[in-house]
Amino acid sequence: GYVSIAHRDKVTFYAEAWYGKKTAAHQDICKEAERRWKEYQTEIDRLTEKVKDDLSKLSEKIKAVAKDAENDVLQTLVFILQPLRYLVKHAAFQEEQECRMVYIIGDLLKDERIRTDWGAKQMYLEYAAPVRNSLDKIYLSPGAEPYADFFKRELPTLAKQGGIRRSKNPFRNK
Repeated sequence: GYVSIAHRDKVTFYAEAWYGKKTAAHQDICKEAERRWKEYQTEIDRLTEKVKDDLSKLSEKIKAVAKDAENDVLQTLVFILQPLRYLVKHAAFQEEQECRMVYIIGDLLKDERIRTDWGAKQMYLEYAAPVRNSLDKIYLSPGAEPYADFFKRELPTLAKQGGIRRSKNPFRNK
């Protein structure tokens, strides 16, 4: 199947090579950027193949366990694998540049930094810096449409600028 791991765009290597070297010859900057891009691309290709191979092995092991497993074993397996869903991105969003933060802890129940909102059925970790000021656009899934007014009320400046929109990309309906 199709697998693509998160990676930098080629243009970032040119920007990085150019930064602080504006007096260097243009050709030298481009050669350096191209060299570093090729090295990076080779490593990304290697990692992609490793991820494909590891996912294939994991899939085979899950199939083997699922054949003979009892319901409680399957539920445990689902629980263990559930965090992987946060690392997967739908292909329709491949071009979006985003930051995903996944915080993995040993004992979920004992870590005092984790906040719980029983009413919303959420567990979360507060960001150190307020994210609100960094938002440029919010695209709501079809399932989040009923909450559009909530976002508009909480982020009035963004709402006035038309920064809160309904996405036309496929989402899970949550």
